Order: sequence, then C-alpha cells, then structure tokens
Amino acid sequence: MYKKYPAITSIGFLSPFLWNSYPPVLLIFVGTTSSISTAFWINPIENNIIHKMDGISARLTISTFILYKIQEPTPDFFISCAIMFFFFYLSNIESRKEWLSKRHIMMHLLAHLFAISSIHFF
Repeated sequence: MYKKYPAITSIGFLSPFLWNSYPPVLLIFVGTTSSISTAFWINPIENNIIHKMDGISARLTISTFILYKIQEPTPDFFISCAIMFFFFYLSNIESRKEWLSKRHIMMHLLAHLFAISSIHFF
C-alpha cells in the first residue's frame, strides 16, 4: 500500500492553492506536474515516458517557483526547498539500489511533503 502514497501526495501539490493566491502560471505548472506525477505513481514503471515527463515537469515547476521567489526570498521557503532537494537526492540513491523499495518510496514521499510545504511557504 505504501507504494501509492506518492500518488496521493502528488495530488496534494494543489492543496496550497485552496488557501492562497498564486500567479496563474504557477497554478498551470503545479497542475501539470500534479497530473503527470499522479499518473506516474499510480503505475510507477521506471524510465517509461510518463516517468521522464514527470521528472521534466517537476524540474520546470520547482525552477519556476524558485525564480519567482528569488525576488523576495524568505528563509522558510528556501529551507523547505533544501530539505525537499535532500529527500529527492536520497530517493534517487535508494531507487538505484532497489526500485520501489520501501526506503525509496519513503524518501520520495518525504520529498513530496516538503515540496507541498515549500508551496505553502511561497
């Protein structure tokens, strides 16, 4: 069951938009990333086209948020992003050891949670 948690947190990327106002372009990026990520994590096949699209979409969305926020930096946003990057790094290490291992999924889940946190802190 834990293998489906990243699909749930992928939908959660949109949760901050329920309470806060963001530039429309960010909603487009996050909505696209949320959709692709959810589709991938429902059936997480390594290196398939959806996996590649998920990686590209996530990188573009994260970069866009950072470029927006660099104009008015706040420590909580950048600390949350740093922790998110750390868990994505650990997820990558664990996935190379064993794709979809419990450690891989848990590291990726934590990265997703800190991504959501970063959006809240935006």
